[in-house]
Amino acid sequence: MDRALGVNAAFPEGFHPRRSSQGATQMPLYSSPIVKNPFMSPLLAPDSMLKSLPPVHIVACALDPMLDDSVMFARRLRNLGQPVTLRVVEDLPHGFLTLAALCRETRQAAELCVERIRLVLTSPAAPAPAPPLV
Repeated sequence: MDRALGVNAAFPEGFHPRRSSQGATQMPLYSSPIVKNPFMSPLLAPDSMLKSLPPVHIVACALDPMLDDSVMFARRLRNLGQPVTLRVVEDLPHGFLTLAALCRETRQAAELCVERIRLVLTSPAAPAPAPPLV
């Protein structure tokens, strides 16, 4: 029994599981400028940038590790008076669009995404195309 982990574990010879007693792994993640870039994470964008966005449609998944970020982003937009919709699909993971051929639920969620894209492209608020130059 591995007392540090509190479980019975038979590890291969020479394998030592990482334990909290070894200290935290140092990652230079937060020193990287990409982590603070609002184009990588819109939650970091200033209000002035978010107020200039067109209507936002978010399709999130109940099994997505980024679900909380999606909800927080939708709330932030709503609090700024920006038009936003949030739809959470049940029982699907992040990246479900790559699974659309596997089952009915993924196909239905993919159709929802197509519906939202179509809504953006056919919105009456979209500017009319410029007349052709003669």
